[in-house]
Amino acid sequence: MNAFLQWLVVAMVVGWSLHATLRRLMPGTTRSLYVHLATLLKVMGASRLAHWLLAKAPAVPACDSACSGCDTPCSKMKVAEEEPVKWRSPPSSGACH
Repeated sequence: MNAFLQWLVVAMVVGWSLHATLRRLMPGTTRSLYVHLATLLKVMGASRLAHWLLAKAPAVPACDSACSGCDTPCSKMKVAEEEPVKWRSPPSSGACH
């Protein structure tokens, strides 16, 4: 029983890691997989689970959404200016560090 429980926990951790990695690296493929799985679940009668699987996250208001959350207008991202590399000479104390 103990070995079975260990394998179950390891399988769940590996499965969740695979899910998170695929969702981050291949979102289109993951989305189409969710759609196919949701249609299969609907056919089997688990419509609540299918609806939960396809639920979208609420949209986060951005600067272009014309919300009244910001008092100042949105600014564009500032591009970092290039700076030359400054070389410093090593200290000449003569002592070995």
